[in-house]
Amino acid sequence: MTAYSVHPGVIKTNLQSGYEGWLGKVMRASVAITPTVSVREGAHTSLYCATSPEAPGRGAGKYFLGPKGKVQPR
Repeated sequence: MTAYSVHPGVIKTNLQSGYEGWLGKVMRASVAITPTVSVREGAHTSLYCATSPEAPGRGAGKYFLGPKGKVQPR
């Protein structure tokens, strides 16, 4: 069994629209100024780790960043 640490990237959704107060304002502002990816692109990293035959060899102790399974250097 292999475990992966995955960050899909900042995904452009409307999930932040319902947050009220100062936290909601901060989250909406950060999403507005941060480069975002689509929901489909955000799924690429998780799908890569779940299905790629390359992932187990690259994944030991690594942090996968979205999109497309880039490995974060230590």
